[in-house]
Amino acid sequence: MLWRFRMEKLTIDQRKMIGFQFLIENMTAITVYGADEIKKVHPYSRNNKQKLELEFHEIEKLVQQLEKEKKAIAKIELVLMFVKEIRGSLKNATRTTLNDVELFELKNFLIQIEKLIPLFSELNQLMGLETIKFEEIKQPLDILDPDKKRITSFYLSEKYSDKLKEIREQKKVIEVSLRQELAKEKKTELLLLRRTIVSAEADIEQEIRRKITSDLFPFIGQIEKNVKATGRLDFLIQKAKLALKFKGIKPSITDTKLMMDNVVNPQIQEYLKAKGGEFTPISIAMEEGVTVLTGANMGGKSVALQTIMLNLYLAQCGFFAYGEEVFFPIVDYLVIISEEYQSVKDGLSSFGGEIVKLKDSLTKMESGFGLLVMDELARGTNPDEGAAIVRGLVRHLNQRPMLTLLATHYDHIAEYGNAHYQVYGLKDMDIGKIQQEIDTLGEGRGLELIGKCMNYGIYLVTEPQNCPKDALNVCRLLGLQENVMDLIEESNFCKIEMHVD
Repeated sequence: MLWRFRMEKLTIDQRKMIGFQFLIENMTAITVYGADEIKKVHPYSRNNKQKLELEFHEIEKLVQQLEKEKKAIAKIELVLMFVKEIRGSLKNATRTTLNDVELFELKNFLIQIEKLIPLFSELNQLMGLETIKFEEIKQPLDILDPDKKRITSFYLSEKYSDKLKEIREQKKVIEVSLRQELAKEKKTELLLLRRTIVSAEADIEQEIRRKITSDLFPFIGQIEKNVKATGRLDFLIQKAKLALKFKGIKPSITDTKLMMDNVVNPQIQEYLKAKGGEFTPISIAMEEGVTVLTGANMGGKSVALQTIMLNLYLAQCGFFAYGEEVFFPIVDYLVIISEEYQSVKDGLSSFGGEIVKLKDSLTKMESGFGLLVMDELARGTNPDEGAAIVRGLVRHLNQRPMLTLLATHYDHIAEYGNAHYQVYGLKDMDIGKIQQEIDTLGEGRGLELIGKCMNYGIYLVTEPQNCPKDALNVCRLLGLQENVMDLIEESNFCKIEMHVD
């Protein structure tokens, strides 16, 4: 059956590469349960389309209320701060008698849930969240708090047992006598009597603990549901906050088409902002077949790939994406092939690692619909062979019912693809003006100035066009010796025009 596979999680290196890990680390869960939900983030499968759509709907509701109901959210978060880990105690409750520390943990948790339920219920009247349901906890809490004082400490109250009350009264009488008795022999007798009473008290207390544990047993499942609801609430709040922080938008699910309008990569955006630069949003539309992205080295192809992959992966993991619009298909696999992230163990070169990954990926692709992303495939071999490998692969993949995004600087590749996008680079820049700025500020500032002038956006190419040759402009702008540049130009593989006013 097609679509039966669940997309695998990206590796930690891949998550870092595309900027997903950066966003995860920007989530600050309040509870250990929320933190666990963040750690377990994984892509939704095609069979869970309705669940994924519901997830987007739930985040959207919370985003709308985070600003409007700041006080209500703050009250909920304050309670969540006092929610501690109890899963170990719950597990122990099914196989042994709980000790006082474990009973205290359970009592404290239930007290916080008792505070949380009305706060959440009031807020949820405005939101109508369907995936968070708290269970009534009065009965198990009363078991742990027979005095009904709702104090976050645990003590074996005398209300648990008349015998306990009686023996503690006896102990008090003896302790008063001990303080008043002066005769050594009589004091020794009282100490022995107290020891016997204390031992009997301990036996009664342990029997009470056994009964409390037994009485709590029928409510373990109920308490566990509240644990899950707490983690879920914390997780959803963090997702909504993340969406607000980086101006996320609700994605829409399609069958096979991928369309992104002015999407950004928050990690790169923050980095550029710190350097005084701006991120150029990326727009792309992909259908089945190969979409080729061209541009000179240093032109921003990898940034575009990372941004597209990030927003697809975010959406499939149930997060808001970052742009103006995102339409995406739920994919069965997301394969990334990049020389920079290939393993060279077992004696494989970077090129060899790419080919092994490609071979395995082509096999996987026979059983589902997904996205294959290749960043400068075969750049680790000689250019003629590399270009031939890529051309042949594009011809093959363009006939496959899948999405492929290939970034390359090889010529005569795009003509075999289904669509061609190109990085702007220095295409519309005034090279003469850049040269003048470098001459004024010095060659040491050359890379910085070129970087600021480089347009990392992409555009759809509608007529046959080879890769731009910005690299040669960069060579001259960075002051490569004139005699070397003359020989490069004389080689006649590409004529460079420096548009100097």
